[in-house]
Amino acid sequence: MKTIRSILEDPDAVKNVVVAYDLMEPNARAVTPETSLDDVMKLFGQLPVGEVPVVDSKDRTKLLGYITRRDVIHAYNKEIAKREMTLGLQRAYSSLAVSDLTELVDGYYLVELAAPRRFVGKSLLQLNLRNKYNVQVVLVRRANPGGEELKFVPDANYTINEKDVLILMGKRKDLERIRKL
Repeated sequence: MKTIRSILEDPDAVKNVVVAYDLMEPNARAVTPETSLDDVMKLFGQLPVGEVPVVDSKDRTKLLGYITRRDVIHAYNKEIAKREMTLGLQRAYSSLAVSDLTELVDGYYLVELAAPRRFVGKSLLQLNLRNKYNVQVVLVRRANPGGEELKFVPDANYTINEKDVLILMGKRKDLERIRKL
């Protein structure tokens, strides 16, 4: 017994007794970057784990990282918030009269504005409306031969067309200023 105790008390003697290989799960389930979040969430439902390895699609021995249950829930929550915001914008837009200011909340308004000539051919990034005028483009309405196209929350690379009608959000004074362009 004294011999076993002396071995257990000596860190160098026991450091290789149990190694990661002894505890690893050799057939661990993994996902690839192309795996849908729905499939990842189903996997979390099947396994008692909080994270799953993400491996390369072509070389499944190459570990790229991990995805956690929290990551997936966060992504779902962001998507739900985005959809709710879009629905709210659609409701506000449907009640908007041309060029009227429609109050949203806490002093923020929506206004519909035909694209000023100086905006045509420029991207939202180039226009930098948020910094220059303190307004945000939340929707672009573009007339096409086949009907009207609505682009909710356009990205920075969206290029303004001469037929575009912009739906802007901001404070009243900022929207009034941009309407004068």
